[in-house]
Amino acid sequence: MSYYRLMYTRRKFIELLKNVFLISAMSPFLKACTSTGNMNRKLSPNNRIVIIGSGATALCFGALAAKNGLNVTVLEQHDKLVGGHARALTINGSQFCAGPQYVWHFNGNTTDIGTNTLKYLGLFDDNPFISLDKNGFDRVFIGSNAGIDIPIGLDRFKTVLIQNFPQEDENISALFYDLILLHNVSVFLATKGLNSGSIYDMSLAVLFSSKFSFIEKYKILFLSHKTVKDLFDKHSISKKCRSLLYGNSAIFAENMDSLSAGIFSAAIGNYHQGATFPKKGFEYLFNSLVKVIEENNGKVLLNKEVVKMVVSNNKVTSAQCKDGTSYDGDLFLSNLAPRLTFSLLDCCNDYLIDYEPSNSLLCTFISVKGFDVHKKMYGKNFWWNQFSEEIDFDSPDMTKPPSMLYACSSSSNIYTNQSSNLGQTLTVFSPGTYKQSKQYALKGKFAYDQFKRTCSQMVLEKLNQVFFPGIKNATLNVHSLTPFDIYHEIGAELGNVYGKKLDVKNIKNVFRPSQKCENLHVACATTSQPGIATAFQTSTLLAEKLLGIQIAPR
Repeated sequence: MSYYRLMYTRRKFIELLKNVFLISAMSPFLKACTSTGNMNRKLSPNNRIVIIGSGATALCFGALAAKNGLNVTVLEQHDKLVGGHARALTINGSQFCAGPQYVWHFNGNTTDIGTNTLKYLGLFDDNPFISLDKNGFDRVFIGSNAGIDIPIGLDRFKTVLIQNFPQEDENISALFYDLILLHNVSVFLATKGLNSGSIYDMSLAVLFSSKFSFIEKYKILFLSHKTVKDLFDKHSISKKCRSLLYGNSAIFAENMDSLSAGIFSAAIGNYHQGATFPKKGFEYLFNSLVKVIEENNGKVLLNKEVVKMVVSNNKVTSAQCKDGTSYDGDLFLSNLAPRLTFSLLDCCNDYLIDYEPSNSLLCTFISVKGFDVHKKMYGKNFWWNQFSEEIDFDSPDMTKPPSMLYACSSSSNIYTNQSSNLGQTLTVFSPGTYKQSKQYALKGKFAYDQFKRTCSQMVLEKLNQVFFPGIKNATLNVHSLTPFDIYHEIGAELGNVYGKKLDVKNIKNVFRPSQKCENLHVACATTSQPGIATAFQTSTLLAEKLLGIQIAPR
C-alpha cells in the first residue's frame, strides 16, 4: 500500500471512528445512564426521591439512596410482588422465578459490580451466589440430536465447537478472535466508567487507547454495525455450528439476522466468565434490597399504580396514583419504559420516542412429581432449537409447536425450598407475541383460556419430545403467562422481555431525556440494556452522579 493510500485510509478511518455511534452496542453496560435527566448536582439528605416501579434498577438505587440518608419512596403497581421481570411467582403451591435464571458479575470478585454493590449495602454475606455447573452450565439440543454440554469459559466453548465441527477449526478460531475482541471493548469502556458518556466520547476513548492496535480499531469499526448473521457469514460458519453458537438465543429474543454482533459478543463474554444464581432465590435478593430501604426510613408501597406525573417549571413535582394518593418529591426515577413514562407526563414529547420494543416470550410454569428433573438439570439450563429452519422471534405463531425452548429448574438448582409434596418445578420460555395473545384476550375469557391451554400443551409436548420423555405423564400443573398477561401484570411494554429490540437499528438510538423535566430520570432495560448486572451497574452510576458515592472500581 502506498504512503498516500495509507494516509487516506487512516484519515477516513479516524473520521468514521468519530461517528461510531454503534460502539455503544458492544456491552450490556455501555449506556446505563445516558437516560438520566439534567440534574447533575449532588442530592442532600433532605431531598425526597420518588421511584416508580420496583424492578432491579429501582430497588438497587433506592437501597443505595436510602442507605445514604435520603427519603426514598418506591411506588409499585402490583398488589403483592416486587422485582419486575425478576419477580417470583407461587402457582398452586409451587414457587417459580418468572424472569432471570442466572446472573453474571456476582462471582465474588473485586471487579464484579454485583458483588461490590451487595458488599456496600451489607447484603453480600446473606445473599450467597452459586455457580452453575462449570463443565456444562448449558446443555444445547439442536433438532433431534442429543444435547451437547457447554462449559463455562470462551476458550473451553471454542474447544467443544471444534471437537464437534473439526472441519471448521480455523473458521471457529477466527470467529472467537472477533468475539473476544468485541467483548474486550465492552469491558474496556465499562472499566473506564464511560457508561454515562456520549457515544462520541466512547469512540474517542477507543481511538486513543493504547489497549487496541490500529488493526484492532479498524476491525472494531467494521464489526460494530454487523449482525450476528453477518459475523457468522464472515467466518463461513456452517448452519449447524451457528445453531449451537446461538443455542441460547432466548436470552436475546432476537432473530439471528437482526441481533447486534456487539451485544451478542458482550453478553456471551460475560456469560462465560461465570454464570451464577442466588442460593436463596431472586425473591430473597430483592426482598433484601427492600429491607435496606425500609430499615433506612424509606417505603416500598404496593398497589400504587402511578397514573400521572405533575410538571411545573420544568420539574416533576408529584406522582399521582390511581387510588387518589399523591407523592411529592425532589427527584423522580422511573423504572418504566420511556414510552410508558412519558405517557404519564402532561408535557409528553413524542419525538423523544425513537425505539422499538423488544420481542416477547411465552412463560410456561410446570410442576412435576415422580420424575427426576433434578438429576438431569442440576446446575444447568436446557436449550433446544429446531433445525434447520431459523427461529422466528419477530412473529411466531403461539398456537403451533414452538421453534425453541429454554428450560430452567429452580428446584433443581436448590435455591427454592420445595416441599416434597409439591414435586419439582420447571420454568420454560418459548417465542411469543403480544399482538396474537391480545387478539385472543379480546375474544373473551373462554377463548383466551383455551388459547393459553393450547400454548401450554404445545410447550409440554415439545418438552416431552426433546428433553424429558415421559414427563408429560408426571405433570401436576401447567400454567402459562402470555406477553399480554405480562403487560398487565408488571407493565412491561407490549409484554416484552428486554426493553428495546437488540438489533443494530435500535441499539444505535440513544435515549434522549425530556428537557422539560430536569429532575426526572428514566432507568430501565430500554434506556440501558437488560440484565440484573446491568441494573446494578445503572444504579451505581446514578448513585455516583447524584449521591457522590463510588462503588464500581476504576
